[in-house]
Amino acid sequence: MGKVRFGVSISDELSRQLDELARRVDLSRSELVEQAIKNMIADYIHYLVPHDCTGVMVALCPDDKESESVVEKYSDVASAYLHFHQGGRCLEVLMISGPSSRISELHGKLVALGCGVRFMPSLSLDTFSSKAPALQALKRTETKG
Repeated sequence: MGKVRFGVSISDELSRQLDELARRVDLSRSELVEQAIKNMIADYIHYLVPHDCTGVMVALCPDDKESESVVEKYSDVASAYLHFHQGGRCLEVLMISGPSSRISELHGKLVALGCGVRFMPSLSLDTFSSKAPALQALKRTETKG
Protein backbone atom coordinates (compact mmCIF):
# COMPACT_ATOMS: atom_id res chain seq x y z
CA MET A 1 0.00 0.00 0.00
CA GLY A 2 1.39 3.39 -0.99
CA LYS A 3 1.77 6.39 1.27
CA VAL A 4 0.37 9.90 0.80
CA ARG A 5 2.04 12.97 2.23
CA PHE A 6 0.01 15.95 3.42
CA GLY A 7 0.50 18.89 5.72
CA VAL A 8 -1.29 19.36 9.00
CA SER A 9 -1.12 22.43 11.24
CA ILE A 10 -1.13 21.76 14.98
CA SER A 11 -0.31 23.88 18.01
CA ASP A 12 3.24 24.10 19.34
CA GLU A 13 2.16 22.34 22.54
CA LEU A 14 0.53 19.46 20.66
CA SER A 15 3.64 19.15 18.50
CA ARG A 16 5.84 18.92 21.61
CA GLN A 17 3.54 16.28 23.10
CA LEU A 18 3.58 14.32 19.84
CA ASP A 19 7.39 14.41 19.72
CA GLU A 20 7.67 13.31 23.35
CA LEU A 21 5.18 10.47 22.91
CA ALA A 22 6.87 9.31 19.70
CA ARG A 23 10.22 9.27 21.52
CA ARG A 24 8.84 7.35 24.51
CA VAL A 25 7.09 4.67 22.45
CA ASP A 26 9.94 4.50 19.92
CA LEU A 27 7.87 5.38 16.86
CA SER A 28 8.27 8.09 14.28
CA ARG A 29 5.83 10.99 14.35
CA SER A 30 4.37 9.71 11.07
CA GLU A 31 3.79 6.23 12.53
CA LEU A 32 2.19 7.70 15.61
CA VAL A 33 -0.08 10.05 13.62
CA GLU A 34 -1.02 7.22 11.25
CA GLN A 35 -2.02 5.05 14.23
CA ALA A 36 -4.02 7.92 15.76
CA ILE A 37 -5.89 8.44 12.49
CA LYS A 38 -6.62 4.70 12.22
CA ASN A 39 -7.98 4.72 15.77
CA MET A 40 -10.12 7.78 15.09
CA ILE A 41 -11.56 6.25 11.93
CA ALA A 42 -12.22 2.98 13.76
CA ASP A 43 -14.10 4.95 16.43
CA TYR A 44 -16.22 6.94 13.96
CA ILE A 45 -16.68 4.62 10.97
CA HIS A 46 -19.29 2.88 13.06
CA TYR A 47 -21.50 5.93 12.48
CA LEU A 48 -21.11 5.89 8.69
CA VAL A 49 -22.94 2.63 8.12
CA PRO A 50 -26.61 2.63 9.15
CA HIS A 51 -27.28 -0.39 11.35
CA ASP A 52 -28.50 -1.38 14.79
CA CYS A 53 -25.70 -1.80 17.26
CA THR A 54 -24.89 -2.33 20.90
CA GLY A 55 -21.97 -1.04 22.89
CA VAL A 56 -20.77 1.14 25.73
CA MET A 57 -20.45 4.93 25.62
CA VAL A 58 -18.28 6.72 28.15
CA ALA A 59 -18.37 10.51 28.49
CA LEU A 60 -16.43 12.84 30.76
CA CYS A 61 -18.48 16.02 30.98
CA PRO A 62 -18.54 19.39 32.73
CA ASP A 63 -20.28 19.11 36.10
CA ASP A 64 -23.35 21.18 35.18
CA LYS A 65 -26.11 18.55 34.93
CA GLU A 66 -26.70 19.25 31.22
CA SER A 67 -25.29 15.87 30.25
CA GLU A 68 -27.89 14.12 32.40
CA SER A 69 -30.75 15.84 30.57
CA VAL A 70 -29.23 14.97 27.18
CA VAL A 71 -28.88 11.32 28.17
CA GLU A 72 -32.51 11.29 29.36
CA LYS A 73 -33.61 12.48 25.89
CA TYR A 74 -31.86 9.44 24.41
CA SER A 75 -33.31 6.87 26.79
CA ASP A 76 -34.56 4.97 23.74
CA VAL A 77 -30.94 3.94 23.02
CA ALA A 78 -29.38 4.29 26.50
CA SER A 79 -30.68 1.15 28.21
CA ALA A 80 -28.48 1.47 31.31
CA TYR A 81 -26.86 4.59 32.72
CA LEU A 82 -24.33 5.21 35.48
CA HIS A 83 -23.47 8.74 36.57
CA PHE A 84 -20.47 9.57 38.77
CA HIS A 85 -18.88 12.79 39.99
CA GLN A 86 -15.11 12.85 39.78
CA GLY A 87 -12.84 15.85 40.22
CA GLY A 88 -15.50 18.44 39.45
CA ARG A 89 -16.66 16.60 36.34
CA CYS A 90 -19.37 14.08 35.52
CA LEU A 91 -18.49 10.63 34.29
CA GLU A 92 -21.30 9.07 32.28
CA VAL A 93 -21.24 5.36 31.45
CA LEU A 94 -24.05 4.21 29.17
CA MET A 95 -25.06 0.83 27.81
CA ILE A 96 -26.22 1.67 24.29
CA SER A 97 -28.41 -0.30 21.89
CA GLY A 98 -30.25 0.95 18.82
CA PRO A 99 -29.86 2.64 15.45
CA SER A 100 -26.35 3.92 14.75
CA SER A 101 -27.83 7.23 13.56
CA ARG A 102 -29.45 7.81 16.95
CA ILE A 103 -26.25 6.82 18.78
CA SER A 104 -24.31 9.23 16.58
CA GLU A 105 -26.76 12.02 17.50
CA LEU A 106 -26.24 11.34 21.21
CA HIS A 107 -22.47 11.35 20.72
CA GLY A 108 -22.66 14.71 18.95
CA LYS A 109 -24.91 16.28 21.60
CA LEU A 110 -22.50 15.25 24.37
CA VAL A 111 -19.48 16.56 22.44
CA ALA A 112 -21.33 19.88 21.92
CA LEU A 113 -21.60 20.15 25.73
CA GLY A 114 -17.83 19.91 26.04
CA CYS A 115 -17.74 16.20 26.92
CA GLY A 116 -14.97 13.87 25.87
CA VAL A 117 -16.86 10.87 24.43
CA ARG A 118 -15.85 7.35 23.41
CA PHE A 119 -18.22 4.76 21.97
CA MET A 120 -17.04 1.17 22.02
CA PRO A 121 -19.28 -1.09 19.94
CA SER A 122 -19.59 -4.67 21.13
CA LEU A 123 -19.18 -5.93 17.56
CA SER A 124 -16.84 -4.66 14.91
CA LEU A 125 -18.30 -3.58 11.60
CA ASP A 126 -16.48 -6.49 9.96
CA THR A 127 -18.95 -8.79 11.73
CA PHE A 128 -21.76 -7.59 9.50
CA SER A 129 -19.84 -5.88 6.69
CA SER A 130 -21.31 -8.24 4.11
CA LYS A 131 -24.70 -6.69 4.98
CA ALA A 132 -23.39 -3.12 4.85
CA PRO A 133 -23.05 -1.84 1.25
CA ALA A 134 -21.91 1.59 2.45
CA LEU A 135 -18.97 0.02 4.29
CA GLN A 136 -18.07 -2.08 1.25
CA ALA A 137 -18.12 1.06 -0.91
CA LEU A 138 -15.91 2.87 1.62
CA LYS A 139 -13.43 -0.03 1.63
CA ARG A 140 -13.34 -0.07 -2.19
CA THR A 141 -12.57 3.67 -2.16
CA GLU A 142 -9.75 3.10 0.35
CA THR A 143 -8.12 0.39 -1.77
CA LYS A 144 -8.23 2.55 -4.92
CA GLY A 145 -6.39 5.41 -3.14
